[in-house]
Amino acid sequence: MGIRVVESAEPAEVKQTVDHVSDASAGGVVVIAFDPMGVAVLEALPAHVPAVAAAEPGAPDQGRVAIKLDERRAAADATRHLLGLGHRTVHHVAVPCEGEGEAGSWAGATRCGRPARRSPRW
Repeated sequence: MGIRVVESAEPAEVKQTVDHVSDASAGGVVVIAFDPMGVAVLEALPAHVPAVAAAEPGAPDQGRVAIKLDERRAAADATRHLLGLGHRTVHHVAVPCEGEGEAGSWAGATRCGRPARRSPRW
């Protein structure tokens, strides 16, 4: 098993990654396709390389088996659960991300019926 971090969606970086994970010694590839880099690698993988994608609901079908992970709904469900247990405050801790991911999950968490306050980033 190996892990490969893709730093950009630039063609040279994507090609280097695809060449690396397409090695016949790898039994298959799991692509985390939540960002442009992951999507670019998934699109560039040759059809003969066994692969599965972890992607957001609504992500375009890349012709591969995909596990759709709805993080926004999960965040909202978890927040509702904690509020239902009587907690008055639920904090949202986010990792740096690209695009709307953080804003979207924060918005989902705030739709749980309580006022929300955003904590400053570290």
